[in-house]
Amino acid sequence: MAHWKRLTGTGGDQIDVNMDAVAYLHVSKDHTAICFIGGRNAEGKAMAVGVKEKPDTIHLANPLHAA
Repeated sequence: MAHWKRLTGTGGDQIDVNMDAVAYLHVSKDHTAICFIGGRNAEGKAMAVGVKEKPDTIHLANPLHAA
């Protein structure tokens, strides 16, 4: 079963992230980029999403419960 966490996107929207698909976290000054397994897409862009939470907060967040 996937391990999901609800985080806050850089635009303020709620984002559900499958933590099992995360390759690594990249910390910037004002956000954290979550980079996903799979590398670059066909256009050469990394599959990533920016969130407001810092890595420690992400790791300590409670997972969402499956329905």
